[in-house]
Amino acid sequence: GNYTISDITTDTAQGLLSAVEDAFSNTVTAALDTSGRIVVTDKYTGTSQVGLDISEPSGKGLDFGTIDVTEGAGDGSLAGKYSMGITATDDGSNHLVLRNDDYGGTSFSLSQDTSDGNYDQAVFTATGNTTVSSAGTVDVTAATTWNNVYGADAADNDTITISGKARDGVTDISGTYTISDIATDTVNGLLSAIESAYSAQGTTVDAFLRDGEIFVEDTTAGSSAISLTLTCNNEGGGSLSLGTFDQSTERDLDLGLINGSVTGKDVAGTINGESATGTGQLLTGDDGNAGTDGLAVTYTGTSDDVDAGTVTLTLGVADLFDRALYGITDPYEGYLNTKQTSLKDSIDGFDEKIRGMEDRLNRKMEEMINRFVAMEAAISAMQNQSQWLTGQISSAAAGWK
Repeated sequence: GNYTISDITTDTAQGLLSAVEDAFSNTVTAALDTSGRIVVTDKYTGTSQVGLDISEPSGKGLDFGTIDVTEGAGDGSLAGKYSMGITATDDGSNHLVLRNDDYGGTSFSLSQDTSDGNYDQAVFTATGNTTVSSAGTVDVTAATTWNNVYGADAADNDTITISGKARDGVTDISGTYTISDIATDTVNGLLSAIESAYSAQGTTVDAFLRDGEIFVEDTTAGSSAISLTLTCNNEGGGSLSLGTFDQSTERDLDLGLINGSVTGKDVAGTINGESATGTGQLLTGDDGNAGTDGLAVTYTGTSDDVDAGTVTLTLGVADLFDRALYGITDPYEGYLNTKQTSLKDSIDGFDEKIRGMEDRLNRKMEEMINRFVAMEAAISAMQNQSQWLTGQISSAAAGWK
């Protein structure tokens, strides 16, 4: 596109911005930011390859600079992203709840301004644990017993050593937690022991689980240098590991939200004991399953690691007839196709036999024709000889007279 400055005293930058939008058939918005830079934004969500180049009039000293979408360049450029519907609600107890409108394993991130110092510091592990009863697909909670921690093989009297630094980053904290009975003791016992270890050194923390990861939050607002290490001694020969506390974030006390990524979950489980794949709320039987291939069940509950109940599939007369008819008319594996294939194979076999018989008859006929021709040639030769002998006899008789 083109833009012409008709009158420098009355024309404004808005004319150029409108010309840019017109050049893109109004699929973008063009504006100036607070630094006087041109910002072009694709109106459609998702990855975008929108690019722009402006040729300024020569000799006028007008320069719009380089236009790109290099993230992190300090100019605010961003690559295209897909929109995400987020609903904010009150849980009834004056707690703000942010919820992704879509089900499934997507995530969104929170980043809040903590410049006012009104925030709590938190450290957490980079990895989480899951439960045995869910075959490793559901995260542990504070109520999970130690014998239900996936892959841990914890044993009675296993100990966990608690060490780290208080909020000043200098004072050592220490403690020990012992699993007395793996079948009844829960992860919550360890969380309480962690809180007690910090409390003994004058630092009040809140230890909790989120997505199977252990979070430890300094409940005193402002900067904090808390750190934590949990060493699983595995006296019983197991392989319990609670991860390394190498992640740090903040909770803004104004809203009570923790910075970081929040990831949803896809439904997980089996259908009639056969493997199934979850996408959002939909659980679908895997390909090749004997009884549930392609069968999809929607789970609308909110509980993890539970038996969702029994689903009985009853087929009506029409569906049974449709399935029976399909079994007959299926163009690949149906009865008719199988029968047609069998008859065709039989016909092809008979055709092959007929062709063989015809070939043998043709060879026999050719042999007989050749023998007939040879016989005709022999008779002709004999007739010639007969005529020659007759001539010789006639000549000899004439000579005797």
